[in-house]
Amino acid sequence: RPLRPRRPPHMGALRKGAVSRFGWGGTQISARFSGPRISANVSGSAMADRYLPIIDGTPGKPFITGKTPGWETHVLADGLSDGSHTLSLWKVSEGSRMSGSRGTAAFGGLSAASFDAAPAPAARRLEFIGDSDIAGYCVDGRHGGEDVQSKVQNAYETWAARIARAFGADFVEEAISGVGVTSSAVSGAIQSHLDNVLPFSGTLQWDFSTWVPDAVVLLIGANDGNPNSRAFIRAYEELLEMVAKNYAGAAEKPKLIHVCGGSINGLDPCKSIQRASDQFNQDRTDGFRGHYTTITKAHWHTINGASPKTHGYKGCDF
Repeated sequence: RPLRPRRPPHMGALRKGAVSRFGWGGTQISARFSGPRISANVSGSAMADRYLPIIDGTPGKPFITGKTPGWETHVLADGLSDGSHTLSLWKVSEGSRMSGSRGTAAFGGLSAASFDAAPAPAARRLEFIGDSDIAGYCVDGRHGGEDVQSKVQNAYETWAARIARAFGADFVEEAISGVGVTSSAVSGAIQSHLDNVLPFSGTLQWDFSTWVPDAVVLLIGANDGNPNSRAFIRAYEELLEMVAKNYAGAAEKPKLIHVCGGSINGLDPCKSIQRASDQFNQDRTDGFRGHYTTITKAHWHTINGASPKTHGYKGCDF
């Protein structure tokens, strides 16, 4: 099938026959097809997975896989015209925290009347690294609610995905709810997951030379225990050096953009992030450079389609 996975870093790993396993949220499977109907064959992780089909640029109805691994056929669209259509199937929930491939989803193919050449890649590429504000934690949930995250997470509606669409850029995320840059964060440090093809398995490491973004955007640090410590600044700078090492072979180095903001206490680490960026830039000759920016609480509500009265980022921001 002429499919082009639009999330190259983590789609198509651990292949066995025609099956692809993946775990990172924001994974996309793209295709161009003809006919009134298209369906997908998927198998969920033990925590269940949430998907969002985008047909001809318009979001459809999300669906959730079962928690018991096993193939399921989901109709993504029906009743379309007989002409050519595009599909982008998003995995909008995070990978579950399980070892190996047990916490990963599986894709077994698409079914339609016929398939055409896959959609071309976008001219721009953006990669986002961070926590729940990029992963889409509770985007479709209730404010203050304790919703099951596999039912309400939505990476497609995050500020990060919206920015990528606004720039017409292909979107990639490495995001885990509760993660930070130090071990004091609820979900530990992102550095131990960043290079993994499957987020919670170190068996396969991604080859960063195969897909180079124009910019790497980071929003991370709010989950760390003491974001105003030297240890935090040192760990954040180590993360930047890790990204620079991963893309050291790129002919044109991606810009590194630090965004300080986010839900709850997202503005707390701003000074430390700025200092880490300045130290990273000092006496640098390898072509990499960090760029710092911050947002206000009012901007955060605007970006996420909510008002200060709802305290929202669409869903259950606290």
